[in-house]
Amino acid sequence: MKLHFERNAKLTFLIARLSAIGDCIETLPLANAIKSHWPNSKSIWLVDCGADQLLRGHPAVDHVLRVKKGFLFRSKERKGVCKELQESAIDIAIDPQGLFKSSAVAWLSGAKVRVGFTWGQSREGAACLYTHRVRSIKSHLVDKQIELLACLGIVDARVEFGLKPDAVALSSVKDFLSQNQLSPKGYWVINPGASCPNRRWPTDRFARVAKEVFLRSSIPSLLVWGNDKELEMARTIEKSIRDDIEMIGESSPCLLAPKTNLMELAALIHQSLGTLTGDTGPLHMSVATEIPTVALFGTTLPTHSGPYGPGHVSIRKESETRAKILRQAKDNQAICKIEVPEVVEACLTLLAASGKLSS
Repeated sequence: MKLHFERNAKLTFLIARLSAIGDCIETLPLANAIKSHWPNSKSIWLVDCGADQLLRGHPAVDHVLRVKKGFLFRSKERKGVCKELQESAIDIAIDPQGLFKSSAVAWLSGAKVRVGFTWGQSREGAACLYTHRVRSIKSHLVDKQIELLACLGIVDARVEFGLKPDAVALSSVKDFLSQNQLSPKGYWVINPGASCPNRRWPTDRFARVAKEVFLRSSIPSLLVWGNDKELEMARTIEKSIRDDIEMIGESSPCLLAPKTNLMELAALIHQSLGTLTGDTGPLHMSVATEIPTVALFGTTLPTHSGPYGPGHVSIRKESETRAKILRQAKDNQAICKIEVPEVVEACLTLLAASGKLSS
């Protein structure tokens, strides 16, 4: 059953996308579609991961409510969140995540209209808490989430991320680049890390790609990282590159990024020529800041979670029919089927499109 609300209606929405960082970024087009269709609406986003750094100040998000993981099972915290949501007089709760925790938040908010994916497309019994269940026919997560708005009268919404680094992050990045003799659009980004081991391409292959791209383009790479393990990976890549390539004048083949928060990472990516990464948050950060991206996949599918839109390259060597089996794999054998030469050519193609490669 479709609902109808006037375009000038002052509706209050709850977006119950609690995690993860990449998925939250891919939910931004849904928030933009709501704000575009109902300019007078207010959107409250409930999140339990670091993505709140990227959501605060976003033009389509009016209020971000950051909660701790597992808050539903701690009485005092749950009551506090419920009180804040109910006092906000939420009209419509949207659950793009489709889990018990997100559907429970939608229900506890007191919203009379609660929209989520139907049985089989949501998990953990989430569908029983919705008033309106949507059966998605699209493949990519961005498109699937926007489909949730069809029952509210939004069809074929324009996909816009609207993620722009703030002035503080841009200033910090400008200082870092200046101190290291790098200019905006004078480098490209490599993100070797990922939270899941089966999404990590070997560090020695990242190093070989970075070396080859530098030798053929003279464009240095910037190695980004998010935790101690990823820092160790980035340092290993940096050492390998520096050991094999002599410095050419004042030019260095690679540089280690400083410790950053998510908005500063977005700014570093936004100032670059392109990004090489696995299936992880920085992939979607790169896409959302309109930076060409080469994305490497093993156990997951580019058609479901790859870089959205034109101008990007996804590389995967496994059959799509094995996707369900591969998702259970704990090792990185699937992504290791991707070879260095193909990645080098993909990166050079993206850099050539920027006009920065010498002929």
